[in-house]
Amino acid sequence: MKQAKSPRGAALAAILIAGTWLAWSCLTTSPANAGELEKCDMDPVKQSICIYQAILADVEKTYPMRGGGGIGSIAQTATTTFRVQLLQEGRIDRLDYTVRIGAGGAVEIVGKKESAQTMGRPE
Repeated sequence: MKQAKSPRGAALAAILIAGTWLAWSCLTTSPANAGELEKCDMDPVKQSICIYQAILADVEKTYPMRGGGGIGSIAQTATTTFRVQLLQEGRIDRLDYTVRIGAGGAVEIVGKKESAQTMGRPE
């Protein structure tokens, strides 16, 4: 007997689509601004985009597990902390970042903590 898809699964799919779009739109640069320093201290939306870019660059450079379901979410959990959830078979890897916006709006990752949540088996 087939089970109906849960609203949780639909929400996860929406988050994955939004995250993929955000990552792609943030990482592509037009020739007009290629080489210019990002000014991330202008407004909260621009700050968020710059912080996500820094976090995504760190994940790309340092996260070794390339299988699974990719990035499930990136969320701001406090003023200067963000959580990345990477979906793996049977677990969710979590990367908690602490960031600082420096002089001129440069984003600096000042802390990173790794953890994992093991998922139970469905009955």
